[in-house]
Amino acid sequence: MLGQSGFRVFGALLVLVAGMFSWMGASFGRESSGESILVPMKASSMLPSPERPNAPSLARLDPDRPVKPDNWEDPAICGGCHTVQYQGWKGSMHSNAFKDPLFQAEWALAEKELGGDIGNLCAGCHSPVGMLTKTIKFDPSMGKHGGFTAPAIAENGVFCDTCHTISGSTFENSSVMEHGNGSYKSTPGPVKRGPLKNANSPYHQTEYSEHHTQAAFCGNCHNIFNPLNQFPLERTYDEWKYSIYAQNGVQCQDCHMVPVETAMRVADTLTPASKLKKHGLGGKAGIGAVNDRDIVHGHGFVGGNAVITAVLGDPDSRRHAGIAVKRLRSVADVDMSLDRVAGQDGLLRASVKVTNRRAGHDLPTSLTFVRELWVDVTVTDQSDRILFRSGALDSHDEVDPGATMFKNYAVDKQGNPAQYIWTVERFERRNTIPPKGHHTSNYYFNIPQDATLLKVRAKLNYRSASQHFVDHLLGDGKVKVPVITMNDIETVYSVTDPKGLAVVTVTDYNKLSDADKEAARLLEVYNAPEVVVQKTGQLVQACAACHGQNGIGRDPLIPNLAGQNEVYLLSALRAYKSKTRTDARMNAMLKDVADDQLAELAKHYSELGGSKIPD
Repeated sequence: MLGQSGFRVFGALLVLVAGMFSWMGASFGRESSGESILVPMKASSMLPSPERPNAPSLARLDPDRPVKPDNWEDPAICGGCHTVQYQGWKGSMHSNAFKDPLFQAEWALAEKELGGDIGNLCAGCHSPVGMLTKTIKFDPSMGKHGGFTAPAIAENGVFCDTCHTISGSTFENSSVMEHGNGSYKSTPGPVKRGPLKNANSPYHQTEYSEHHTQAAFCGNCHNIFNPLNQFPLERTYDEWKYSIYAQNGVQCQDCHMVPVETAMRVADTLTPASKLKKHGLGGKAGIGAVNDRDIVHGHGFVGGNAVITAVLGDPDSRRHAGIAVKRLRSVADVDMSLDRVAGQDGLLRASVKVTNRRAGHDLPTSLTFVRELWVDVTVTDQSDRILFRSGALDSHDEVDPGATMFKNYAVDKQGNPAQYIWTVERFERRNTIPPKGHHTSNYYFNIPQDATLLKVRAKLNYRSASQHFVDHLLGDGKVKVPVITMNDIETVYSVTDPKGLAVVTVTDYNKLSDADKEAARLLEVYNAPEVVVQKTGQLVQACAACHGQNGIGRDPLIPNLAGQNEVYLLSALRAYKSKTRTDARMNAMLKDVADDQLAELAKHYSELGGSKIPD
């Protein structure tokens, strides 16, 4: 399935937990769209109550109590033991959920229009820690429309401890009795919850959570309802819930927490990832773990958002952008045919069929009135003379209005186009493709008498939002919205054969593209087996999971390393490496570390302040 990270096709303003591949909705502004911005009276779901203390978000603490940002663990600490999961998360849309500049700009507009009333809905899934601790601040001087700041840990968006301290769902408190709008219970503390049974950690307590194994966990944030009228703005979870994927027990996690190639197998066979033969995803869930697990999930949650991860520019985010492109290019099939129209001399019909082959939700998904998925058809003759075109971009990078566009069309109470989420009353037209569904478009054109060959090329293009939307939010020319070609097929026909139109060649341009090869390379790096941590800085980070960033043990039973004698420390490290001193965790961490790096590690801790063992 797709979702971003994206995603949604996957990707998503409201990545909202996960995801989900990301923006609250496009706003073209009053000047350009003519949309009336009328702030209605508060609906009951907007008002705090004992059941909904953070309305309009359904998120709540369990038990309800004052909390601070440091009640949640820094994800870098988690990465000390869970290196694969941490590296997968870094640069993901989850990690960038709060920093996403488009989301920030859209949220700023909502802040101005509604006076902050909708803020918890946005923050509840883009910065749960910031929302639950009430530490997010609006800064009108940021960007074009303003922006938001939060404590460092809250700016991590959706991170390890955000999800692994979720203890249940609050969907029963929603007006529609469905998961969404941040319908989770958060219980920050020493107990970490997840999908593994019989898990043990020297650092924290563990608890098996069935909720973490289900698509409903993702649905807590990947369903969004307008809190003013309960209209479903984003239905990624519901799209899955009523699909053939759900009927076969395939969860969101089976597609978005595995490599793209595995997700393709899952979709093609409608089989959960763990039940695939030779899936190759087994191993240890953390450094020092004793038991191998049948499947160790990746934590990239990549969907279809190749914009924000690319815009942010850091290597980890760019890596995710490449994987998003790979995922998008694996999800849909395009087939075409060409025939003569009976009784119409010289009139031909090209039929283009788009199939949602591998997304467990609609194409597109997420905020479907913002996303743009369309068919771009070009017909040329043997001289490359253009005979027909549909779906081209104009000089302003807007899609041909006559193109076949897959999206939903939102209107406000007056029936005018609405793309601020709080003004959406309903969809007046729906045109998305459900899981395993398809849509066929027909294109008619006349063939010149001197034509001998016809080249019909059909592209399926996707972008998270229009260029006009992004310019409105960030400023003209600040960000170029990339068009991702999800499929690109050209069929050449001979029109001189007296028996009819004959296929000469069929070319799949996606398979030949350098971009696809690059995405595949990034995917290989992303899903590479866990490598041994060998740089001293990385070792220190790994050690900090138990021994603290300052070398002071995080538990009375964990020894302090800060200020210890360097010779003593090196001797102990060498003993753990050689297994003359046994501890499963220490033996596993040090078995492949070079001796000179052990020496650097000993020197590092000896130079930190602390209580020394006498020389």
